[in-house]
Amino acid sequence: VSSAIGIYLKQVSKPDIKPCCEYTERKNSESGKPKYDLKFSHGIPAYALFSGKGKNPSERKTPEDEPANVILRNLKFELKIQEIRSPLSDADWHSVLEAVRWWANFGGLGARTRRGLGSIAVSGVEPLTNRCVESFGAQLKTLTQTDNATEAWQNAIIKLETFRQGRNIARQPGNGKQPGRSFWPEPDSIRLITGNTANGYHPPVNRSGTFPRAAFGLPIIFDFNVPESKDEPPKSELTPAGDLERMASPLIVKAQYLGDEQYRAIALLLPHEHLENLSVKLKFIDYKLHHQSRFEQLATRGRTEKNPWWPKDKNQQQELARDIKPLVYAIPCGGQKAKDGNDCDALTAFMNYFDGKD
Repeated sequence: VSSAIGIYLKQVSKPDIKPCCEYTERKNSESGKPKYDLKFSHGIPAYALFSGKGKNPSERKTPEDEPANVILRNLKFELKIQEIRSPLSDADWHSVLEAVRWWANFGGLGARTRRGLGSIAVSGVEPLTNRCVESFGAQLKTLTQTDNATEAWQNAIIKLETFRQGRNIARQPGNGKQPGRSFWPEPDSIRLITGNTANGYHPPVNRSGTFPRAAFGLPIIFDFNVPESKDEPPKSELTPAGDLERMASPLIVKAQYLGDEQYRAIALLLPHEHLENLSVKLKFIDYKLHHQSRFEQLATRGRTEKNPWWPKDKNQQQELARDIKPLVYAIPCGGQKAKDGNDCDALTAFMNYFDGKD
């Protein structure tokens, strides 16, 4: 059935398109081979578009190896919506305008909109409030408003990056440029599967065999960044089980336009009941059949249900979260027993962390 409305763009300004990042060759490389420093440009948070960094100039073979292009600020256009069949009822028009309002507040143009790229400011559209968002089963957390859209975006992305990878929250401090060991259980879960422990120097500390960060969206790449000869696990990819390769994140982090040149960093958690039925698979880039078999054994051992990434039972969630530092943010104050409906998972922990104290 064809749509009852038509959507048209008018008076589109000329876009300013630039590469999202640039590579600068280091001088006097000791190895004799060219080495490069990577810098994201135009205020783009690296964590939001790291997948678009491409390859350094010495490794590029195809156009896909180039850094991704982005449209910079100040692209302007007029959006026209009109009926193309019979006249719409008032209720239908209300639904259309509400969809535009949600898109203007939390959507955008192009790719990676759930990480804030392509965000738009629409004149005359009121910002959605916590009360309105909660009426649709979603959750909204906000930070202090600012007159700088890029600053608001960076503030939102920094929260997510710190929660997932930051020192003393997501991982140990480390030594210099060498990152410390993760507080998240996924690296140890992979070590349990492969049996690789850096020749005994990195035995699994967390033995839950869980992958709680799957809730943020899939796939997730795990790369220990060392040769397999060092007895660390090979590069792997966590994906949904079955034929699917991706799962969109239920979390949106971005800058929200409030009107009058004011913006704020926001985290919007969409309804995510589908995660209760999510199962995952771990694919090794250097694939070894016995690794996959071992993963399937760990996925079902000691569980009341076949859900290998995170348990459904709230009390079991809380028990596991006590040993995972970032997930402590999800544990109820005072450590009381989890109640029905109170999840103790990565998404709950992040939302509590977003507008709380670091």
